[in-house]
Amino acid sequence: MTKENDLLQSIDGAFQTYKEAEQKELDEQRKYQVVSSPTLDRDKLLTCKEVSRICPLSEPKLRKLCKNSKENGFPCFFSGNRAYIFIDELYKWLVAHSGERF
Repeated sequence: MTKENDLLQSIDGAFQTYKEAEQKELDEQRKYQVVSSPTLDRDKLLTCKEVSRICPLSEPKLRKLCKNSKENGFPCFFSGNRAYIFIDELYKWLVAHSGERF
């Protein structure tokens, strides 16, 4: 009977070790799990034409700033040929570049 008990305890110990290792692996995977997908609010992205209506800069000037955004850090990105401006960042950019000639 003792051999059987020892064998059962050994099997139970091995099973418990395997179960703990599996739980640890699941916990590691959860650390990198994405909680939610990022979404962009369309109201925060405007085209050059839309921004020219609310900003003192003309549409051609905005297009030029977008075209040179890699050099000047203008807050925009391109989707195909269309440029979208991050409206939240635009004011910060204008304040940071005040006094400059566009």
